[in-house]
Amino acid sequence: FAALTAVGALVSVPIAPVPVTLQSLVSLTAGAILGASHGAASQILYVLMGSMGLPVFAGGAAGTGHLVGPTGGYLFGLVACALVSGLLVERRRPGAPGAGRLAVAMCVGLTALHSCGVAGLIRLGGYRPGAAIATALLFVPGDLAKLAVAVAIVRAAVPVLSMRLDRPPDTCSGAAAGQGPG
Repeated sequence: FAALTAVGALVSVPIAPVPVTLQSLVSLTAGAILGASHGAASQILYVLMGSMGLPVFAGGAAGTGHLVGPTGGYLFGLVACALVSGLLVERRRPGAPGAGRLAVAMCVGLTALHSCGVAGLIRLGGYRPGAAIATALLFVPGDLAKLAVAVAIVRAAVPVLSMRLDRPPDTCSGAAAGQGPG
């Protein structure tokens, strides 16, 4: 999911100071599919990749300067988003979680993302609180659309992944096919 987040950053619509990307879609999906700890870990890996110089941030950007600038809160917010949405989805029954439960979990995850983003704009970007909140509100319509897509992806993917994870792995020796070891 770290690589998918990097791909999501390639779709970038510049809006000062933080661009609109598909990163939040990936972060929501990572939390819901991988769970809180693995989803958050995937986003930590993404942030580390960019901070170490790989051009994975929006617009092909990289470097630690993005962590301490206006976008820093949103980058750390991706971790919070996956963690929070994952925590709220983890206690599901086997199979795909319900669309309503996913939507609520993801709304709370997006709230965590934007809370970090607003804090970053204030602390790292020098924004006044009202201006930081107004900036975050610009993302709401797009985020609601991404939330709907993320719910659909998770609802489609979880049953398929569950079936794949429940069956024994295929091996070259044929042991999984009941032929026993060579």
